[in-house]
Formats: sequence, C-alpha cells, structure tokens
Amino acid sequence: MVREKALAVARGLDPAEKQRERNAAPTFAEFAEAYLDKYAKVHKRSWKEDQRSIRVELLPSWANKKVQDIERRDVIALLDKIAAHGARIQANRTLALIRKMYNWGIGRDLVITNPCLQIPAPGKETQRDRVLTEGEIRAVWAAFESQSPLICAMFKLRLVTAQRGGEVSSMAWADVDLENGWWVIPAERAKNGLTHRVPLSELALSILTPVRDLGDNSEWV
Repeated sequence: MVREKALAVARGLDPAEKQRERNAAPTFAEFAEAYLDKYAKVHKRSWKEDQRSIRVELLPSWANKKVQDIERRDVIALLDKIAAHGARIQANRTLALIRKMYNWGIGRDLVITNPCLQIPAPGKETQRDRVLTEGEIRAVWAAFESQSPLICAMFKLRLVTAQRGGEVSSMAWADVDLENGWWVIPAERAKNGLTHRVPLSELALSILTPVRDLGDNSEWV
C-alpha cells in the first residue's frame, strides 16, 4: 500500500487530494436536486414527472451514494428491478431520465462520465395507432354535451383540433383569429416549446363562437 502511494505521488497523483475531491463531490440526492432546480424546472414543463421518478425510482437506491460512484452495473440493476415488476416502459423512461441527468452534469462539470453509456432500453415500445370509431365519437360527443358549456367546449375542441389538453385549456383569445380560422399556440404554452399554428375548421369555429358570446370578458377562452 505504501509503495502504491509512493508510485502515485511520483506520477503526480496525490492520493490524499483525490480522497478530498471525492469527499467534496455531491451525493446523488444533491445532484438530483441541482438537476431539478437548475435544469428541469427551468426548461421542462413536465419537470414534475422527473421529480416523481427521482423520488420514487432513484433516491431509494442511490440517495447517499456519491454521484460519480454510480456505475453501469448500478443502472442496469435498477432498470432490471423496475422491469421485473412488469413496468418495462417505465424502465425506459427511467433510463432516459438518468441519461439526461448525467449529460447535464457533464455539461456543468459535476461528473466526468455517463453510466448509461450503451445501455439499451429495457422495453420495446410500439407506436399507438388506436383511433375512435364513428360510434365512439358520437358517444363521447353526447357525453360532452352533458357537461357545463365551457367544459363541453374544451373537450370538443380537443377532439376536433387534435391538440393536447393543456394547450386547449390554456387557449387565450389573443391567440385566436376567428375571422381567418387560425389558432396560434405560443412557445411558452406548447409542450414542445415551439410556436405553431392550428387551423380552425368550421366545426371548431362553431364551438368557439358561443364561448366568446358568453361575455365574461376573460382573456382566456
């Protein structure tokens, strides 16, 4: 041991300094908190999903580990544990989150390597191609009409514009051009962070017009 230390010092490597650096390195819990505060909450509308996954999937196993001590074997073991419960798609999401966290950490000089390197996704994902039949559309349309006028309009617009629920529910009159049949979803309210225009069909316009005539003077549809 003494000889090994002497050789390390001769090569310019100070074992005591390396130990001090390791002791000063953040734990995974501290690293995760920094990721959430400095990246996820700032850049991701879905940051609460990251927060939940970190709390439920990652911290129980890794909270007190030094962030640089997490190895590929640790990641694989964690993913295998999640997949063993039949949650292979959740294992995929967890792998993507860990990979993102460490890539962010490399960019901030908090870690040197990413333990997710060359780890394949545990579960095979297939694109969903399920669509409503005409009978199902009639049934849900009738169900919408049993709700209050605003709730009814919101769900009908989701159906006829094929836009996300959060984007429809946050629609502002300033973004709607009823005369020309356009709705502009601003970048700050779009899930993908990109501004895009949605054409409003005659059916969509027929849903929006009565809502405007309710006359509550709100900036929100």
